[in-house]
Amino acid sequence: MERLQIGLATCVSLLLLGGCGVIGTAGLGEEAGSSRLPTGLTLLEADDAECSGIVELEAGVRADTDERRVLPGQNATFELADEDIGWVCLDERFPDAESLDCPRDTTHVRVTRGTGGEEVLFECYG
Repeated sequence: MERLQIGLATCVSLLLLGGCGVIGTAGLGEEAGSSRLPTGLTLLEADDAECSGIVELEAGVRADTDERRVLPGQNATFELADEDIGWVCLDERFPDAESLDCPRDTTHVRVTRGTGGEEVLFECYG
C-alpha cells in the first residue's frame, strides 16, 4: 500500500510539473499570431525583456516615427534597415534605452507585448 501511495504521489507531481511547463510556454507566443510576416521567413532568435510602458524602437528599422511604438497587448513587425536595433521603454519610472542583438541574416524583427504585465518578446526572422 505504501508503494502505491508513493507511486501515486510521484504521478501527481509529474502531472503538475508538466502542467506548469505548458503554462510557462504559453502567453506572448500565442498573441504573436496576428502580426504578419513575409512568407518563407524563419525564426532565427528570440529574446525577452520587461517594460511597463510603451516600447519604442529608436533605430535600425524601416518605419515612420509614429509607427515605431508598441503598446501593451499589441505586436508589430518591422523590416530592418541596420543590424543595430535600439529600443527604449517609455516608462515614467525608468526610461531605459537598450539594444537588441539579432543574428546577421535577420531581415525582420517582431515585437510582441502581453496584454497584462511587463513582458516583451523580440523575435528575429530571416
